[in-house]
Amino acid sequence: MKTADPIQNERIEDGLARLLFKQAPVTLGANLLYGTLWAVAVWETISHENILIWFGGLGLVTLLRMALVVWHRRHDEQTGQRLHRLVNLYALGALVTGVFWAAAGIMLINTGDPAMQALAGFIMGGMAAGTSLPTTSAVS
Repeated sequence: MKTADPIQNERIEDGLARLLFKQAPVTLGANLLYGTLWAVAVWETISHENILIWFGGLGLVTLLRMALVVWHRRHDEQTGQRLHRLVNLYALGALVTGVFWAAAGIMLINTGDPAMQALAGFIMGGMAAGTSLPTTSAVS
């Protein structure tokens, strides 16, 4: 959202960034919860090594994103470019998280099992709907 007033633009962008970081713990918690549920659901279908590598990667990226949230809360006075850099790092983490979820879907589709393929569709749709709006609200 751009207005003619650059100061108002900066305030709006800062407010959206603060909203992003305020909502982030719910999004990150949901990622870990759904990742755990996914790992349990496919444990007998996919290689345990692949599941553990996937879940470890998802957990690491989620931990790094949470570190950004904690850093933001400790330095809440951040505005302008510094805050924009935090938002960009958080968005990069969201992109990497999306790659992990896409990999989860690909692993399920490659099983050849129609039930697992349907699960892949539900996972992809649910994760896209549930995490894209809060993450993109602050990205201009």
